[in-house]
Amino acid sequence: MEYRKALMNPTYYGPSTKYFNAYALMNAKGIYEGQRDYNPEERVFILTRSGFAGMQRYGTVTWSGDVGTVWEDLKAQITAGVNFSMSGMPTGPWILAVSALRSDTKWPKRDRKT
Repeated sequence: MEYRKALMNPTYYGPSTKYFNAYALMNAKGIYEGQRDYNPEERVFILTRSGFAGMQRYGTVTWSGDVGTVWEDLKAQITAGVNFSMSGMPTGPWILAVSALRSDTKWPKRDRKT
C-alpha cells in the first residue's frame, strides 16, 4: 500500500498520502458538482465500484464489482454488504452483479450433428 501511495501525486486538497483512501469521495464530489453545474434541474446518479463514508450525499450507488458464480463468492457478498453499510451507506443501494465468467464448464459441449 505504501508503494501505491508513493506513486500518487499531491492532490488539490493536500498530500496524496492523506487523501489516498478518500479518492472515491473526492471523485464523486467532482462528478456531482460538475453535473449539477451543467444541469441543476436533474438528479445526479453515479454508479461506482469504490466507496467511502459520506459518498451518499453525492448521488452514488456502489456496485460490488464482478462476483464469481460459486457459492463461496456469493456468501462473501453478505459480509461485504454488511461491512459496507457500517460506513454510513445503506445496504439498499448495494448492487450485486453475479458474473457469468467461470473457469470451469457447467454444461458439457455436445457435437452438433446435422
